[in-house]
Amino acid sequence: DGRIVGAEQSQGFNGGLEWRATDNLTLDFTVGYNEDDDDIPAPRVQDRFSNNCFLDQARQYYCGEVQEFESVTLEVDRLNGEDGLEREVLRLTGKASWDINGSGYLLTASGGYNNAESTFGNDQTFLGDGIRFAGGIFVRAEDLDREEWSGELRFESPADERLRYLVGAFMYDREVERYRRFPGTDTIFQDFGEENVENQAIFGAVEYDFTEKLTGTVELRYQEDTIENVQATGNVLEVTYDSTQTRFTLDYAVNEDVMTYINVAQGNKPGVINTNPLLPETARYADEEESWNYEIGFKANLMDNRMMLNASLFYIDWTQQQLTQSAEFGDIPFSFITNAGETTVYGIEIAGDIAFTPNWTGGFSYALADATFDENCDPIQGSQLTGFDCISKVTGAPGGDVSGNQTPNAAEHMATLSSTYTIPTASGREWFLRGDYSYMSKKYAQVHNYAYVGSRNLLNLKAGLRSDDWTLIFFVDNVLDDLTPSTVVRFADLVNLNIGPQEPPELGNVPGTTVVERGFLVPLPRSRRAGLSFTYNF
Repeated sequence: DGRIVGAEQSQGFNGGLEWRATDNLTLDFTVGYNEDDDDIPAPRVQDRFSNNCFLDQARQYYCGEVQEFESVTLEVDRLNGEDGLEREVLRLTGKASWDINGSGYLLTASGGYNNAESTFGNDQTFLGDGIRFAGGIFVRAEDLDREEWSGELRFESPADERLRYLVGAFMYDREVERYRRFPGTDTIFQDFGEENVENQAIFGAVEYDFTEKLTGTVELRYQEDTIENVQATGNVLEVTYDSTQTRFTLDYAVNEDVMTYINVAQGNKPGVINTNPLLPETARYADEEESWNYEIGFKANLMDNRMMLNASLFYIDWTQQQLTQSAEFGDIPFSFITNAGETTVYGIEIAGDIAFTPNWTGGFSYALADATFDENCDPIQGSQLTGFDCISKVTGAPGGDVSGNQTPNAAEHMATLSSTYTIPTASGREWFLRGDYSYMSKKYAQVHNYAYVGSRNLLNLKAGLRSDDWTLIFFVDNVLDDLTPSTVVRFADLVNLNIGPQEPPELGNVPGTTVVERGFLVPLPRSRRAGLSFTYNF
């Protein structure tokens, strides 16, 4: 009907208090409260009639760059006024820092509490749901209540000693309740139960100045994660993971303006329970992922401190990488987390800022991340695309080999350029002009590397006037009007069902195809827009 979607509105309050109770004791408190009232988002499914490859296979597929769209078709009326996101968030933090008797030994205790309650109403067919697919459950409202507590205690030695150290303990607890219902009613059709996550950790670090130029650091952390899902039926699922993580760093100061470093770190991400009660048990769990990260680089101030230049090379050895998978069970699409086999990432990062003149500054960055699978046996690649040719070392199930493919939704190349020019006035105010350009190379929808979003070029310009108290800005965002989607998700076409002869004929029923064929979900990017903004500080 031509209405505008995707609008966002937020309001909130943030405050802080610092109390220096004594010369050696400082207490800090913060509070934040935010309300969000956002319109229904603007994603669009590229329907199954665009599929152009694997047409003789179940669900078919699309190969190439996905389409650009300028409008969406969504079922809004059936959301009964609950379309979009309504959310309230409360955040509280506190910290006490005690310099023990002024000795330089520091004892710090900190804690936090977060509470978020939200309702999100959306058309999850992303095509209008004219046929009320699966009884209409994809036009739904989702309610979520999340509570989080955290606390940390750490003891640190004086920072001016040649040998420095710290030890500490950390705890984190999260409770989440989530369910889906028909909008405008209390009729729940999907209850995710209660999810509880507990994390307990102890950690320590030792830092030593071997010379005035060479410093070494060793860090160690042991943690235990317990994940529990109390299902609506009363059944309790629980898993526990423990890990030890280390990091080694060497810093070498070439001179007062150039510092080089080497970093080796072990990473870990705990496993998960996929809580959707409609998922089969074979998709219920994902194991923890582990990585070793190696980095070498330098940080430099050059040209009499008029230029800052940072550069690094890195390598990541990744095991059982967690991926968000989308698959259909009984023609119903689900998103869940699963594990890949082994992944390696080679990369470069370069960033710099330069002052050409006192009034003209610029900046740039470039990042290369070549992330490819060394081992990944994907079940959908085998069952729906190229056929079975491997056995997964993670699950033991047959699949299709996607080794050598790029990891999904990860750009290989990213770059930015920026420039600012200022013109001081006699009254103490300042005119300014600024331009920001960013580039992102293509990203694949999934591990198969067939469907992808193309490269994205964004240029934003702004001009304005500012004083000590206020700033007035005229801006133009997305000057080039680049409508390339920011990402793409392998999904399903839940509206155009394959239940009879179709045009063109090759997209109709063929042996082995299912009623629900493949679609691809993309968000609508913001087109070119211009406006004014005014900020006042008090």
